[in-house]
Amino acid sequence: MLLVLVALLGTAGCTTSESATGNDAASWMIAMNGDFTTETIDNKTYLLIDSPSDTKLFTERPTRSVLPVTPETVVAMWPMFGFTEVPPNSAVMITGQSPQILTFSNPAWTTKGSIRFEILNNDSLDINGPGSVVVDASNPVNSQVTDSITQTNTKVLGDSPAQAMGTLYQSIGNSLAMAARNATNSEQQQLTLQTASNVQGVMQILNMTGGQGNPGAGTPTD
Repeated sequence: MLLVLVALLGTAGCTTSESATGNDAASWMIAMNGDFTTETIDNKTYLLIDSPSDTKLFTERPTRSVLPVTPETVVAMWPMFGFTEVPPNSAVMITGQSPQILTFSNPAWTTKGSIRFEILNNDSLDINGPGSVVVDASNPVNSQVTDSITQTNTKVLGDSPAQAMGTLYQSIGNSLAMAARNATNSEQQQLTLQTASNVQGVMQILNMTGGQGNPGAGTPTD
């Protein structure tokens, strides 16, 4: 996922036309589905998104890149998009209701696994039901995004040879241990077979001689 993300960010940054801010970096937007509710805590209104799913990053024209991500990624990357300093506008679309344009801030995870956004521009909002939200990340992506992803991806690539060799050595060690165990088991089986063969041979000799040591004699000899 990190490799794909850094590749798409790099591609979009190289091919997207110059934005209104005068930068060539790609402008990413966020889309997410879920069950929406609102609550008020300490005179602040919050939007809760339960069971967030189908979370995607996508860019403006002409790149039109689409990248599936986890909801956790959106929360973690919120400051890197510059949303802490400049909270984004978002369109919330609930089934059967008119779209609501809201300004989000301070995303966080609740103990129930929901994402909670503070709403800055509407204190009397009441949203309930399944729907979607699109967050407008019109500002170019902060360089910290690509830097952090690049560093993490570089670490993964750097660790890969060592992990591959470790896995190879472990496989070789397991194979040698199994071969030694098989050889030991085979030797034990051969020893058991030889002992059984010797016992069977002795029993046949005793039966043939009547216990007197003279082959072919059915009765004791004079």
